[in-house]
Amino acid sequence: MKKAVRILLIALAALLVIVLGYVAYVFIAYHRIPDHQALDVRPGESAGETVRAGDELTVLSWNIGFGAYEDDYSFFMDGGSESWAWSRERLNENLSGISAELKSANADLYFLQEVDYDSHRSHFVDQRQMALDAFSDYGWIW
Repeated sequence: MKKAVRILLIALAALLVIVLGYVAYVFIAYHRIPDHQALDVRPGESAGETVRAGDELTVLSWNIGFGAYEDDYSFFMDGGSESWAWSRERLNENLSGISAELKSANADLYFLQEVDYDSHRSHFVDQRQMALDAFSDYGWIW
């Protein structure tokens, strides 16, 4: 009986060490993006133009889903199981398609969400550069 209790206590202690180790890892490795960030503003060629009341503009807003979303991608926040782009090659193909769609829209103003530049989930592909290359004559704010 004492041996069984000892084994149970050792197992519980090991489990406690694992859980505490994981909690310590999360707190040590976690870092928040600061609440107050400086904006990186780059004016484009038309930075001197003024928009006036009554002017018509075409605006496009697109959450590019960090370039990973495909028809059969199941993102974990939507009840799926995936959180990373499948591969750097497929990510770059997706970004090329996104860039082509954005260009074909010929909008005056673009709002892009989930554009990664230094992220594990997107294989550290600088997606900002994709946007800058596609719209080099536009100004931007990051």
